[in-house]
Amino acid sequence: MNTDYLTRLMTFTEDDLPDLDEVVMGTLAYLEGISLDSFSVSAHRRPLVVGSGNAVSAAQLLFRGTDAMVVEEGEFESYCARGIYDSVYVVSASGSKHAIDITEKSLKSNLPTYLITSTDHSPAARMLDPDHVFLFPHIREPYTYNTSTYLGMIMGQERTSPERIRLFIENQVAPALPSFGLYRAFLFSLPPEFAPLRRMFETKFHELFGPHLVGQAFTTEEVKHAKTVVTSIDQCFISFGVENRYGAPGFRFTVPVPSDVTAGELLAVGYFIIGAIQKAHRPYFKEHIHAYVKEASAVFDQTVPVIVE
Repeated sequence: MNTDYLTRLMTFTEDDLPDLDEVVMGTLAYLEGISLDSFSVSAHRRPLVVGSGNAVSAAQLLFRGTDAMVVEEGEFESYCARGIYDSVYVVSASGSKHAIDITEKSLKSNLPTYLITSTDHSPAARMLDPDHVFLFPHIREPYTYNTSTYLGMIMGQERTSPERIRLFIENQVAPALPSFGLYRAFLFSLPPEFAPLRRMFETKFHELFGPHLVGQAFTTEEVKHAKTVVTSIDQCFISFGVENRYGAPGFRFTVPVPSDVTAGELLAVGYFIIGAIQKAHRPYFKEHIHAYVKEASAVFDQTVPVIVE
């Protein structure tokens, strides 16, 4: 375990927020030192799984290989009304915001209701029996990063080693990184079996860069279908494991990954690279997050902090 990574995450302040790559390495060091839990995704035959943002993608990875239906929180009522589901799983790192309303509605439907979360004693958790709450620990990080939360859930289910991918990033990925500051558009291509990670990568671009940097993510099959009709000299194509030769970008970077890489490991590598891009450009997120949490606190009628403890 690298205690320097952990020290950074335990000591940063609102005026000294870490970049995403730092949070990835601190998260992996943190997860090395704890016992990751897991839960059975086959306890029910046809669960309805609900989340928002990257919780949806995480849920797709958690319940892959099952007959679960994974939906956005805004779709919950219409899907629940179909009467074909035998349980509800709410995936929410915070166990608050929309998770409160969804849990209330699910309980009224008389379906067995579960919460997959990273926050102990959250409002949604308090509505449920303890054995219906699956808690995955997290370490402090900036709001919206949600790195330790979803990595803990996915790695817990996959039973993979945080240390293995941390060392791989240190020794194989970090030394190979190009000068990302030269590029303002990025296209990620990844193996089809990891398709849910596309949205997670694009969401991080939205959160960290807004309209200032463009980030797209497709599978290696999707990218064949008119995704590279228009390219640019300041566009960087980033592929995982196998080089993508479509389009005429400014630069191609093939990320080394283990041949038996898991979803959690690939998520860590992808987030690390997005953090390196963040480091190479103006700190858009850090410039705007303080104003944003004030607006979000008013929208959700609850305190949204800059640092999630």
